Amino acid sequence: MKKLLFAFIPIMFTGYVLHAQSTFPTDGSNVGIGTTSPTSKLQITEVSDSKPNGILAPTKSVFKLSRWGTPNYSYPESAEFRIGHGGSSVWGSQLDLFLNGGSNTSDIPDQHAMTWLYNGNVGIGTTSPNAKLSITSSGTELTGSAMSNAFRVSAGNLGNNQNDEISLGTIGFNALNNIGLGIRGVRINSGNNYPNTAVVLGFDVDNTIREGGFISLRQGGNVGIGTINPGAKLDILNSVNGSMSLQAGANGFGQAFYYAEDTRSGNVNTPRVVMHLSAEGTPNYAYGQRWYLKEGKNGGPAASSADKGTNQLIFSTATAADGLATPADVMTLVGNGNVGIGTTNPSAALQLGDFGNNSSNQLVIPGTYNFEQMRLGQIGNGNMAMEFVNHTSTLPSSGIKFLVDVDHGAPGLQLQYAPSATSYSSLSYTTGLYMNLSGNVAIGTTAVPSGYKLAVAGNAIAESMTVKLQSAWPDYVFKKDRALMPLADLKAYVDKNQHLPEIPSAAEVEKNGQDLGEMNKLLVKKMEEMTLYMIEKDKQIKDQQAELKAQDQRLKNLEQQIEKITKKG
Repeated sequence: MKKLLFAFIPIMFTGYVLHAQSTFPTDGSNVGIGTTSPTSKLQITEVSDSKPNGILAPTKSVFKLSRWGTPNYSYPESAEFRIGHGGSSVWGSQLDLFLNGGSNTSDIPDQHAMTWLYNGNVGIGTTSPNAKLSITSSGTELTGSAMSNAFRVSAGNLGNNQNDEISLGTIGFNALNNIGLGIRGVRINSGNNYPNTAVVLGFDVDNTIREGGFISLRQGGNVGIGTINPGAKLDILNSVNGSMSLQAGANGFGQAFYYAEDTRSGNVNTPRVVMHLSAEGTPNYAYGQRWYLKEGKNGGPAASSADKGTNQLIFSTATAADGLATPADVMTLVGNGNVGIGTTNPSAALQLGDFGNNSSNQLVIPGTYNFEQMRLGQIGNGNMAMEFVNHTSTLPSSGIKFLVDVDHGAPGLQLQYAPSATSYSSLSYTTGLYMNLSGNVAIGTTAVPSGYKLAVAGNAIAESMTVKLQSAWPDYVFKKDRALMPLADLKAYVDKNQHLPEIPSAAEVEKNGQDLGEMNKLLVKKMEEMTLYMIEKDKQIKDQQAELKAQDQRLKNLEQQIEKITKKG
């Protein structure tokens, strides 16, 4: 092996054997060309200055590989490494690789291929790379054939009116309609169907353009998935079935999006999932979660193709423990503006739940302190309420509730109150005011005796009260044609019954209570009758006084006559 090596070296470097600055030892030590003190097995040194008089000199060839061509068929092929100064100051080196260009007929390489700089930067097509890998070309690349395992930066006409390009991929990066797998940035002339600048990420196994296989970033910030010409900030298109999905995780969990255009199957409304979000659970701790957004029509089966129904947007979620059950609809937005929670067919601007179910649907608005809140909705079947809970101090809160109860003993409206408590569950409500389905009202009770409009369980106080009877007020007592009960008869009635005529007895009041309006009317009647009795008695007394006065005068006259007769006698 050593003999073969020593035989080869003199042949290869014949022009340098006699050079005074070269050394070719035969003992296997370092070989030097241009130096007598080589520090490696082979060291080649260029003796000319790299910056004569401070002026940077071109890199000089230090190692060249050549092969003779074939007469009438090929020119010589050569490649050489050239070394020079590469730093901006007094240190740093540069190594260039040159090859014979396409039109070179000599043995001197003229086409720059690659450069290595002192700072580790590598240049392809440039002698001054400004990054770890800089690729530059000012010429025109070949077009019309697919490349394999390509990374390419180019300038010039590449076909399809493209001027500049950066490509990374495996096949088919020579033209826009021949993308195989990779990333591509192009600047396209305005005459092309896709003007301005685009970055295209594409994949197609049969080397034929399909917009569904691309992600594109366009000048202006628009992003296209499935389209090279996005018309919005994010434009997603699938020309086959209009669907798109992103997914990660096992059993379909992760995150996913779907889109489907058809919302009817024949004449039957079939809402379709347009968005699906899911999260994979944690083993032994949490099940997977799913959330759906569906779009469709409501209104039942269509009678004809013209019966389009009303647009629906339905939010759904999986409710089973494993998260894999059929999703349950939780909220619906209808095209007429109605919103349904727990129903897919809301009949008002906001509807909670479906008619006919037994669920307790409530609207809750939390407050600021303690467990303050406002509630509105059902409290079980046949029981609806509007409740207000407000804080009374640092911890306790009290409650007021308007309750409509049909099925639990007191059908009607109840106004209830709950004293202060330290938690919502410990609020204890009592009915303060009640109105039954006949319009009768009770205070402090839910029982209204038959025949009464108001029942009060407890004392009542008022500064003024007006009782207006629907029956006649007893002014008829003063009519001339009405006769009073003789006092003898009245005395006989009282002696017998121990109460005035028409006035209820003590036993009756104890049993039935008092009708204040009727009692007041009777009292006025008795006072009016008493007044008439007093007027009549007053007249009798005056008549008697007049008669007594006349009698007294007659007596005086008789006494005077007797006195005169006595004196004469």
